[in-house]
Amino acid sequence: MVEDEKSVRDLARTLLQRHGYHVLEAESGVQALAVWEKHAAEIDLLLTDIVMPEGVSGRDLAQKLRSSRPDLKVIFTSGYSPDKTGTEAELGEGLGFLQSPIP
Repeated sequence: MVEDEKSVRDLARTLLQRHGYHVLEAESGVQALAVWEKHAAEIDLLLTDIVMPEGVSGRDLAQKLRSSRPDLKVIFTSGYSPDKTGTEAELGEGLGFLQSPIP
């Protein structure tokens, strides 16, 4: 899970763990790439905010990770609607969108 806002990241992690998921987290795309290097074999799903700091957006991150694992499932999150982020046109096989904040 990649989310730059700590409170949102903490809430999402807690909810996912309560439902039995093992969660690896990062607060930026750059940090997520480092987590991926160490744990790629353990990761089945990328849950990532679209807009993030440090120059690697969620969209960029998903593209990089799926270049090495095309079957990686991705769920984008954003406080903006998918048509405003340009994600709507990109959603396809293995890609989803979840409006943030997550209820």
